[in-house]
Amino acid sequence: MTQKTSRRFQLRFWPTLGTLVGLAILISLGTWQLTRYLEKLDLEAQRSERLDEDIVEVESLDAFEANAGAYNAVAVRGRLDPRYTFLFKHRVHDGKPGYWLGGVLRFAEGDGGVLVNRGWVHREHAAEVAKQAPPTQTRTYLGLVHAPNRIVADTATRQALEAGEVELQNNVVEWDTYDLEAIADALPYETPADPMIVVLSPEHSREPYPIASFDYVTEPYLTSERHLGYVLFWYATAIALLSMYLAAGFGYLGSSKRPPRPDADA
Repeated sequence: MTQKTSRRFQLRFWPTLGTLVGLAILISLGTWQLTRYLEKLDLEAQRSERLDEDIVEVESLDAFEANAGAYNAVAVRGRLDPRYTFLFKHRVHDGKPGYWLGGVLRFAEGDGGVLVNRGWVHREHAAEVAKQAPPTQTRTYLGLVHAPNRIVADTATRQALEAGEVELQNNVVEWDTYDLEAIADALPYETPADPMIVVLSPEHSREPYPIASFDYVTEPYLTSERHLGYVLFWYATAIALLSMYLAAGFGYLGSSKRPPRPDADA
């Protein structure tokens, strides 16, 4: 009668260290994506709720701050300030590379203003379009308020502004990130206390550019569902790594010796 031999776990230094480091990295990535997933769930619920609300009509900074919030549809009475033009790099539309064309909308009442995203411009035409003066007559602009939950600082452009190497006024300033906070701080008049921008509605598109659209706000690439997919991937990978470590420690992944074939010495 054969007896089953019990396997004992063999603790090895380097495999153990590598597994611990790997688990720490994978669990951190999964937890980070879980945080982003929960944030996106809240933002998507807020967006769905506010997109169904009535359009908020404003003519002053005070009215804007009192009545308009993230994802509110707004009708802003004012005029575009031709002295300020921005290009936000690395923006894709229909698979083509380009920029977002930004500017400042001055309220019809008071001295305040708010940043505006006028739409997408193809990379090859961005410089030409940005140099064209925007319409400056006072009118009503329809748009959607976007208040990014995270502001990524464009450190290089911030430093250039502080050092006087770049002038915001009467220049086309290119930004590597959507650094609304730095732009608002550099303007000579008041803007909303929280970093936000009015994304103009498609009816404000011009031929051929800019192409105004709400898509990047209402249909972002990284949805909560996509973040959840990353959560499952990183945690599942961590479980797989731990399983392989345990299997190797108990000897299930080691090479087993086979008995020699009868004809091996023939």
